[in-house]
Amino acid sequence: MSGWISAKADTPVLRFYRPSRGVHFYIPTPSYTPGATVSVGGPGDNFEGVGWYEPSSGSTIYEIQNPNSLEIMLTTSSAELYSLERAGWNYVTSTMKSGGSIPVYRLYCSGSGHFFTTNAAEKNALVAAGWSYEKIGFYASKAGIPANKIA
Repeated sequence: MSGWISAKADTPVLRFYRPSRGVHFYIPTPSYTPGATVSVGGPGDNFEGVGWYEPSSGSTIYEIQNPNSLEIMLTTSSAELYSLERAGWNYVTSTMKSGGSIPVYRLYCSGSGHFFTTNAAEKNALVAAGWSYEKIGFYASKAGIPANKIA
């Protein structure tokens, strides 16, 4: 879940859900080809598709993790990073970039943590289900693809 190795143009960021913790996490995987067998993640993790495609350059995205819930938070704000570190979260990495024109929406739900999606319909459905829409978290070079749409 850490040590991202991205940096090439249009790197797929794979989205997983870990039912045992009730959290989503995201792994940039430059070698992933749509339709290929996914061998990252862990036992019991559900592959949900490509969350978004990361550009090779742009603003820095910081990854921070809650050591208790294992929730992952992604932000381009160094002030938010420092605030979460003061609250006990752990800085993981800052190798991912924000760039392009595709918004990656950031939502939050108590008990489930933060969630990121490029899909406006998914964002709206989660808001209707009680999630809080926080803001556009950052930008991607291309929109994500749900697992059931990957050929």
